[in-house]
Amino acid sequence: AWDREYSRSAKYWLSKIPDSVMEGILKKNFPHIPQDRRRKYSYLAKGFVKFAAYLCKYDQDIMRDGLLEPALTDIWESVSERIGEEKLKTLEALALFQKLGFMKEVKGEVEKLCDLLGLNRAEFIANARSLKDVPGFVGIAGRYFYVTPEVIAKIAFENAWRRWIESDPAEFLQKLPKELTEPFLRRVSMSAGKKERRVVGD
Repeated sequence: AWDREYSRSAKYWLSKIPDSVMEGILKKNFPHIPQDRRRKYSYLAKGFVKFAAYLCKYDQDIMRDGLLEPALTDIWESVSERIGEEKLKTLEALALFQKLGFMKEVKGEVEKLCDLLGLNRAEFIANARSLKDVPGFVGIAGRYFYVTPEVIAKIAFENAWRRWIESDPAEFLQKLPKELTEPFLRRVSMSAGKKERRVVGD
């Protein structure tokens, strides 16, 4: 079963696997879930089998309520235990944006973010690169970092909101540098809940 086979160490469940293998695991362990929904969960998990299994585990709740939150809570607890607080902060900060420039002419974006949140730039970049290698939650597209898969980006954004924004959204948005406004708004449109979208809209 997926839980025995892929939970023995972080190395396994925090490693990406091919779609064909993922679909086979989900079919074997969750045959009662229709194929189209298994494929949806596989797509959301982007190769992380444990995440897809969590979504399958909560399939009835998701279908009934249309909400991913219970599954996301379990996923985030597992992630938090394994990557540590400093990398968690990096992941959350990065998840505030659809993408974040860190090289050449856009390197000012990561500098402004670190200034805004009181983070060390060198440590932030080192943590982001580390998360790219293991477990793979950070992607690099040219000069930009981004968070992947979307299931991680969504819950990381929600936690970043609570950590840095919720207590005074107006102050955060007032201090948000111009260069970061568009990627922040794109992330809000993609990953924020109704409450957060309403606050930003207001």
